[in-house]
Amino acid sequence: MAGLLEAYTNAVGRQFERLAGVPTTRLTRSLNRLSPEAETETTLAFPYAGAFFADGVRFAYTSKSGDTFIGLTPDRQFLLTLPAGTLVSLDITTAPPE
Repeated sequence: MAGLLEAYTNAVGRQFERLAGVPTTRLTRSLNRLSPEAETETTLAFPYAGAFFADGVRFAYTSKSGDTFIGLTPDRQFLLTLPAGTLVSLDITTAPPE
């Protein structure tokens, strides 16, 4: 049953994203330059691996779970810790073609 629910919510989420534009979410924990993972509200509409922007910094990620981007690599050094609530948006150049 859980697999069916996940498939349904994934399909619904993709339709909402097509209507709304670029997938976005928010950090639920602060993120610093050494963080290996980014915990967010959801990763539903994001590809399995790719990149996102948070406060102007691009982060590549190697995989994801339901609410976490895993294997982070920032594209540049940044000094501040990004606080929980920071907007995260997909780097659309890494999104797979539909």
